[in-house]
Amino acid sequence: MKLAKIRLLHTKKMKNENENGYKLEIYVEKLYYDLGKLNVKRNVQYNIKKIFSKELIKKIQVDVQFFDLKGTNIVECKYLSSGAVNDDDVNKLRKNTEYLGNDNGILVTNKDFSENAVRLAGKYEIKLISGNELRKMDYDRSLFSYIQGKFGKRADLEKQLKGISLSKYSNEPVIKTKYVI
Repeated sequence: MKLAKIRLLHTKKMKNENENGYKLEIYVEKLYYDLGKLNVKRNVQYNIKKIFSKELIKKIQVDVQFFDLKGTNIVECKYLSSGAVNDDDVNKLRKNTEYLGNDNGILVTNKDFSENAVRLAGKYEIKLISGNELRKMDYDRSLFSYIQGKFGKRADLEKQLKGISLSKYSNEPVIKTKYVI
């Protein structure tokens, strides 16, 4: 009986973290859109195929993607209830950016990054955005947000995530095909 209850609690925690992960992706998508980035898309799935045989080599799922003066930016979002993002997540993003070309990698979390993740991200030129930096970006979103942040009470990140209704947003992937030799 106790083991079944522990499994149920673990399953419920995983479901909540998945939901919060989707909410973080939606939040980041809206944030980049409001910051004036171009062609902001969430849940983009790339099918990497060989050019002549059209054989599927790999599928890559991108949480958020946008364009700016630097080119294509690929954003990986990591929602954590505790702890810090580790170097495994940095490596995964690096490999995905390599498969997709010379795209810019950005790793976003609601918490922080481990020392190894920071070191590795610096080595591979991956931009890291912690929860504190997300809050700062939120204030830059618009003049109204800026004024509200300076003179009024602004909802913190967790409250904003909690306020996102998943039923209002599609989770169907935007499918793109990329051919390689």
